[in-house]
Amino acid sequence: MSQLQPYNLSLSSSSPAFIYSPFRDGYWGTNGDLAGGWRSSFKGAPLSWPAANINNLIDGVAYEETWKDGASVTFTFEGTGFYFCLTSYAPNTYSVSMNGTAAGYLIQTGPCGSNGNVMAFMDNLPYGSHTVQLVAHPTSTELDQGSVQFYGANVTLGMNGTYTQNIVIDDRDPAWFYYGNWTATTANPYATSGSLHRNCWYNPSSLARYTFSDANVVWLLGQPWIDAGPYTVSLTGGGKNTTVTYNASNFWTSPQVILFAAADLDPGQKYTITLTNFDSSQPGSTIPVVANEGNQTCTSVDALVLTQTQPLPSPPGGSSGNSTGPIVGGVIGGVGGLLLLALLWWWWRRHQARNRNPRGQVDLNDPLEDALQASRQEPSPFFLGMLSAFMTSILFSPKACRQESLHHEGAANASSGRAALPTPGLLHPLQLRQTTFPPTLFKTQ
Repeated sequence: MSQLQPYNLSLSSSSPAFIYSPFRDGYWGTNGDLAGGWRSSFKGAPLSWPAANINNLIDGVAYEETWKDGASVTFTFEGTGFYFCLTSYAPNTYSVSMNGTAAGYLIQTGPCGSNGNVMAFMDNLPYGSHTVQLVAHPTSTELDQGSVQFYGANVTLGMNGTYTQNIVIDDRDPAWFYYGNWTATTANPYATSGSLHRNCWYNPSSLARYTFSDANVVWLLGQPWIDAGPYTVSLTGGGKNTTVTYNASNFWTSPQVILFAAADLDPGQKYTITLTNFDSSQPGSTIPVVANEGNQTCTSVDALVLTQTQPLPSPPGGSSGNSTGPIVGGVIGGVGGLLLLALLWWWWRRHQARNRNPRGQVDLNDPLEDALQASRQEPSPFFLGMLSAFMTSILFSPKACRQESLHHEGAANASSGRAALPTPGLLHPLQLRQTTFPPTLFKTQ
């Protein structure tokens, strides 16, 4: 990934960045239609679903499910790897393609924890834009157990520098620019800081805009719900000119969901992100089918999250070449100097001792014995231990482009060259930080 460092982001199944086909519930019926396509649900969902309402909140681990053979979920990202978490009760109940071509993928049966029983993933991809698609092929055995369930994904993006912190910019920040009948809600217990901006005027003039700098990664949070629909996000500045369209319609209201994310930004440049409650390819949106008064298509802004970094240290001498030789030479030279000083000190102590014993009697406090005794005490072994560790780190450490944080998440797997996969926990999205792969999925609550 050249100088880019890995940055991992977790997206719940409710994120509109996942394109479900046939379209996920927009509205199939009161209880959804698993045979017709995808529908959203969560662990602990009631058997008898309520009538469609924006107050129907996801209250558990979210997932999308289907019984339909050929139902797919497509995800486009710019990075080097993805990790899909799903539930599958029988072999060969899904297939994966990468950039339009059937692809081999790896499977782990433990890391997703409560977010499904299978993790299908591909890593070590060349850095760039990739489109991965998972297609469900449920069998009779699968349907006897339940549905194919998709819980979301972790994606490895890239950033310049090392992670320092996430800065959360609330929707009420005065630098936000809102145009087109936005309503501020200040008592939403599920929003980032209790506030949310919402717009239900489906029009190219309905937009929210924010200009920022000093960020390497940006993600926009909002709330998919039954009256949400198509929307457009653009990111411009610093050499970026990105425009994407998604659809946030979801039977269950899902708080603090990532509506858009972008990485590999230049902290020294200014960027402008714009959310528009409109999709030019669907100028007459009929989504949602059941919604609010007036049946208007809505969108929302919860918060903007900026990931900040510190620049990577420059190689010695401004060169990115291998500096192991000069470093080792310097260390060996330093050690030689210390040994020479130790010998001189020993000779001086011995000479002084002989002056104190002119008859050549045996000196019970011989400096050599002193030196041997000193070597059995704390200072010398401690110093040598540090020196040994330092030499080992220089002689055997990976190159500078390694993932710096692997040591605290999982030990290296010698057989595969891949870090051990930690068992994910359930993280609130705003607890997310730079992690090693795969990062943990979070519980939408």
